Amino acid sequence: NCDTCAANFMGNPTAAPAVPCTACDDAADCNGKGNSTSVAGSSSCTCDCDAGWQGAACDACAPGYEGANCDICAADFKGNPTAAPAVPCTACDDGEFQGQPDCCACGSVHGVRRRRRLQWQGQLHER
Repeated sequence: NCDTCAANFMGNPTAAPAVPCTACDDAADCNGKGNSTSVAGSSSCTCDCDAGWQGAACDACAPGYEGANCDICAADFKGNPTAAPAVPCTACDDGEFQGQPDCCACGSVHGVRRRRRLQWQGQLHER
């Protein structure tokens, strides 16, 4: 009986007009930034985005990530998403503010990028 699509395929063969079953495509469905999957009988595929990405088509940076490839930790986040193995970006906790509310000494490490928020002469600067 061929009235539903198999897992990892999308379509609706019983619709009028019929929509043939086609394979989920990581590159097309998720911009190459995740895995495109579906359950049997589904009419669409969904994306399981790679680390640092979010959105229905993995087309936006997840919270804490920035950059053209969402591979840099944002200000007030720490980690190294490009290391092997990757260290995900996580928020700085209160203990990392060194007792000064505007000073966070964390950020990306190992030369990828280090962002530091410093209070200097009453102005907030990012480095």
